[in-house]
Amino acid sequence: MIKRHHLMAIFVFLAGALFATADVAADTIRRCDGEYRWQTTGGSYHGEFGKLTAYGKKSTSKNARKAARGALMDCFQAQWDKRWDREVPDRCKIGAKVETYDLDTLCERRTDGHNASAGYVCDSSGHSSNRKTIVDVRNGDIKTALEVQVCCMYRNGVATFNPENSVFVRLSGHSWSNNTHHSFQQECNGKRLLSNNYEIDCTRVRDTICKRP
Repeated sequence: MIKRHHLMAIFVFLAGALFATADVAADTIRRCDGEYRWQTTGGSYHGEFGKLTAYGKKSTSKNARKAARGALMDCFQAQWDKRWDREVPDRCKIGAKVETYDLDTLCERRTDGHNASAGYVCDSSGHSSNRKTIVDVRNGDIKTALEVQVCCMYRNGVATFNPENSVFVRLSGHSWSNNTHHSFQQECNGKRLLSNNYEIDCTRVRDTICKRP
């Protein structure tokens, strides 16, 4: 015969297992999106790049979105801190709940002579068969991606900087929700300032990395 205290122990064990299962089942997953944004310190020029998505898994939708936002902020910071490594840090991988991480920096140039007189450094207009790749920045190389975005891709690489060899930019990471609901936006919205005064030599970048025509 099973003793009473044994029955009580079995009951407590089963009850705990049931509640644990309920907790897992109750967890919800929500996502936030992100990108990098830059602007010259004078505010005259600005742009954005990168495609990021992170998820959070929590007991409420609100906390899940906040966790996703936190994962993106950690990713932004880790990538910038490790910019000299030129690779995707662990904080920007699926193990850290970042599902999508793409710096999305591809500089192309037309080969059919169209826009040749404009002196475009990067030009992705026209059919893909009439374009060649000039620079396809390695994913994780945030330093080169920022420099190519500012010097070569913004306004097709013909924006005038004064001086061209010393351009100061502010870089930040931003998160948001693609859902337009106000509360969803509030829960996903975030910003992480990564550099307030990063100097870029656009003369060097345009001549040696993007190889302007």
